[in-house]
Amino acid sequence: MKKEKIIAMLSLAILMTALIAGCRSADKSSNLSKQNASIQAQSDVSGKTGSLKWYVVAATGPQADSDRVQKAMSDYINETYGWNIELELVFNDYASHTDKMQMVIAGGEEYDLCYTSSWCNNYTVNVNKNAYIPLDDLLEEYGQELYNSIPEGVWEGVKIGGQIYGVPNYQLMYKQCSVAIPVKYVEEFQLDVDSVKTIYDLEDFMYAVKKKYPEIYPLAAYPMFANRMKNGLGMEEIIDYDYPGMFKMFDESLTVYNQYESEEYMKFYEYMYKWAQDGLIKMDAISVQDQSLADLQAGIHVIGLEDTYQPEIEKSRWNNYFGGQECVMIKLSEPYMSTAATIATLTSISTTCKNPELAMQFLNLINTDPVLYNMACFGIEGVHYTLNDNGTVTSDEASGYNPNSDWVFGNQFNAFPRDSQSPDIWVKIKEYNDTAKVSCAMGFSFDSSVVDSELSAISAVTGEYLPQLSVGAVDPKTAVPEMMKKLEAAGMDAVLEEMQKQVDEWKAEK
Repeated sequence: MKKEKIIAMLSLAILMTALIAGCRSADKSSNLSKQNASIQAQSDVSGKTGSLKWYVVAATGPQADSDRVQKAMSDYINETYGWNIELELVFNDYASHTDKMQMVIAGGEEYDLCYTSSWCNNYTVNVNKNAYIPLDDLLEEYGQELYNSIPEGVWEGVKIGGQIYGVPNYQLMYKQCSVAIPVKYVEEFQLDVDSVKTIYDLEDFMYAVKKKYPEIYPLAAYPMFANRMKNGLGMEEIIDYDYPGMFKMFDESLTVYNQYESEEYMKFYEYMYKWAQDGLIKMDAISVQDQSLADLQAGIHVIGLEDTYQPEIEKSRWNNYFGGQECVMIKLSEPYMSTAATIATLTSISTTCKNPELAMQFLNLINTDPVLYNMACFGIEGVHYTLNDNGTVTSDEASGYNPNSDWVFGNQFNAFPRDSQSPDIWVKIKEYNDTAKVSCAMGFSFDSSVVDSELSAISAVTGEYLPQLSVGAVDPKTAVPEMMKKLEAAGMDAVLEEMQKQVDEWKAEK
């Protein structure tokens, strides 16, 4: 890597680290001294030997050149910090990660680290299955730089039973539902963007597009579509959409609702069914994976759903959703920070890990060393990406390594901006983080261990019905009552009662 590019990399990372830690100094030499002191402190931890197996997800699925990148990361750690480790990265796509990790966990496979979240490979459920170890003591002894780089409130949000079981990959810490639509369709059909407040306000637009372009299915639906819509419907999950139990956003009473029979979701299911019957949704949407990205890029859809709006997201969606076409983003909810948002992306250490001290020391590095972190995100400079003069990155999509999931690996405020972003994008996102409204249930986490058998039975039922309801493949007037009967038989009422009991106890102790 060229010397000037290393300097540019560290300068950018220093700025971001200073913002996160709350440092307000504008003196670059002071920041450099702090960064050097941190790196020196970490390099004093030498002689670390062993291997680390890390399960992660990527927007683009398994990476053809991951072996080369993991070796480069291992070599960098060993040469920089005097360790002797071998890192193994195992990539899954979003759609398969949960199922694959559940097989790994159920089978007692030895591994060290894994990606976990509120929506994929569920953090809360896995903690209550004893799949992850508590990290508090390890953080205190081996992860102080990591701990200090993330706000205290975020750490509070990831606690379960008063303990930390996952390291939050610090990034934007809120959810805000929105949709992306190519500008050309907005202009052609004169869509009044400012008048769109809900998904239903797009109905006339979708019918107009379908009438003129019969080959287009305007709405890009997929099996997880209803899950990603929850904040846009004013709902906040307790475990996840796949399990009964939600709060209404900003509801101070914290009443537990069965979302599947709520007015919000029933209305949504009915519209999805209607739209599917009228050709606004593909009839085979139940089989679509990866958020319909391939069909969006092929021009088959004109509306892509996003559950986390952020500054400048339009630029990235031009390429990710619409193959370079300019698009607009329409917000369908307010920025909202909840416990689910703080556990939306984490890394946990497995109970089968043979060397948790080494695993935590690695987590400390990947979250505080910008060079190492950006290698995980982008690969090797000159091979997998180009570092531009303004500090942004251009990835080579044909290089064999382009996960396009920077938020999976660690503290995203250490990331290079992509070439579709401004060099100061992370400053903007930090400011946007500070505007989010905070959930009345912030910090509450449900202990599912007392209803674990019920949740397992419930998961089998929702796995049958929810994907179909999410894409409008079944009539909710018949499918929801059928599902409710099976959920009741599976123990749904006991789960909802236990949720309300724990919420009430948590409120009383606040």
